[in-house]
Amino acid sequence: MASLMQRPAAMPAATSTSTATRRGAPRGAMTAASPASTTRGSGARRRCRSARTTPAILTLKVFDHGEDDGGVPTSCDMRFHRNTELVVALSSGWLRLGGGRRRCHRRIRVFAVAGAASGRSSVVGRVVDDCDSVNGCREEDGFAPPCRNNAVGGSPVVWEKLGLNASVGEFEVVWSCLKNAKEIVGTHSYGFYTIITCIAYG
Repeated sequence: MASLMQRPAAMPAATSTSTATRRGAPRGAMTAASPASTTRGSGARRRCRSARTTPAILTLKVFDHGEDDGGVPTSCDMRFHRNTELVVALSSGWLRLGGGRRRCHRRIRVFAVAGAASGRSSVVGRVVDDCDSVNGCREEDGFAPPCRNNAVGGSPVVWEKLGLNASVGEFEVVWSCLKNAKEIVGTHSYGFYTIITCIAYG
């Protein structure tokens, strides 16, 4: 894997406020983020155009039916997912690519930026849901506020694999798309930095 990192912008320290919220929407004001890397179609398999890293906030998202946050099926496949599945939700602006395209079912690689999880191996998760950063306070979403526009909602096992305590509610990350889909193979550990690498499968 080629070196793609650049030092992420300074971000607020992790808070210890909420645990999982419906559809992954963390409590509090929305925060601006760098635009997500875009993709273009290329036959049956789409490749990422840019490998720039983008700061984000990892939140705890429960996708299981019957849990506090699991009352609504995921938007990508209209299913519920067990807490043991490596699945994630992306903020609306990162999930929706325009022209009706979305990053559904693409795999992303997650590392932790700093703290206790710094230097750990990565974890790969599959995008299955939209962390809605446009709408809020709707009945189907449990009247939760809109999601941050820079959020990545990870299932409990995503947090566990990263060695993170889910009770903190939020954790700083950065994410990036890879041009080479084969780079999903293996693990990558970069000390201080967290990389979420996006793999496009069309």
